[in-house]
Amino acid sequence: MIFMSQIDESEKKDYSFPLPIILYDRECHLCVRFMNSFKRMPNTSDYSFIPIQNEEIFSTFPQLNREECFETLHLIDENGKILKAGEATSFLIEKFPMVDKFKWLIEKDMGKKTISIFYDVVNKYRKAIKKSCPKCGKPRLSP
Repeated sequence: MIFMSQIDESEKKDYSFPLPIILYDRECHLCVRFMNSFKRMPNTSDYSFIPIQNEEIFSTFPQLNREECFETLHLIDENGKILKAGEATSFLIEKFPMVDKFKWLIEKDMGKKTISIFYDVVNKYRKAIKKSCPKCGKPRLSP
């Protein structure tokens, strides 16, 4: 367990999930593949990978919206700040050692827009494959 620093000292809490946390959908094959790939990268051993199907995460972090977590990528950084969608994607990209050479691009407005567009396209694909099986086209059950 670690202590998470918040806005002031009186708000520090003891959490059972070490920060940072990446929330993912364990019923989404694309999400699981991303998590498995991410875990193999250097310097990712400090991350907690929590499936959004774990109800305890929502009681531990009541500011999380369950429905939003099923719709978009959510990440809780080292300080307890919740990052969503493109913002979470940018956070993760900045952590990749290989991206360091291109960090200046990511920090520019155009780079941020590009990341946001990339995230939107991937998220649409994720939603599409969750709705139906890519092999047989049959509808899948969703939460």
